[in-house]
Amino acid sequence: MDVEDLKKVQLERANIEISCLISACRLRFLNAALLLELFGPRIDVLQDLGIKKSYNFQFLVEPYSILCDKYIQDVYSSQGHLFKIQSAENDWLEYFYEKLMPCLISNNEVVRNILRSLGALPCKNPSDADNALIQYFSLMTMPGNLPLWAPKDY
Repeated sequence: MDVEDLKKVQLERANIEISCLISACRLRFLNAALLLELFGPRIDVLQDLGIKKSYNFQFLVEPYSILCDKYIQDVYSSQGHLFKIQSAENDWLEYFYEKLMPCLISNNEVVRNILRSLGALPCKNPSDADNALIQYFSLMTMPGNLPLWAPKDY
């Protein structure tokens, strides 16, 4: 599979991956609220999100595409699939669900900004939350890679 085919797969699956990311952020926040015994209308909104109340997640397409591009640039190797049984699509899905998503949902600010962008958490301007996600994803080191500032022999 060449890079263009992988990009098509990533784009075709965008709704699925974005929905899973939103669900994981929602659950992480609700579990934290439950631990702290926080209840009220704001928590009710989160409980209903995606279950009783639909949401528009098109704002996350741009941040998702940044993650896809970073995967291709920093992680993916088209040569690596010459001798592998597993496809590039399966490698992407494995990376997304087993490495990238856990990294993203462990970041409190990412979780809050995703929920702010959906209107599930209060925010003066949801586009600021979108921009924060775009900025963070653009600058982040992909899981499994060394940061650019790490010594070469690290």
